Amino acid sequence: MKKKDISIHENISGNYFYHIAIDDIPLCGNKRTMRRELRLESWGMKSPHIGERYCKECDKLRKELSI
Repeated sequence: MKKKDISIHENISGNYFYHIAIDDIPLCGNKRTMRRELRLESWGMKSPHIGERYCKECDKLRKELSI
């Protein structure tokens, strides 16, 4: 069985709105994202100057799937 590739994606508009994806498909189903080279451990972190936001649906599903 192939291991699932879990990654963080950002909306294609580049506005620091992030999603979690499995095999490059965001959990929430949003198709307008691009893969980012961010570590999964950084999910939920916010810097004082950028204003990152995280998809609530992806976060809910991440918790349900224990990712």
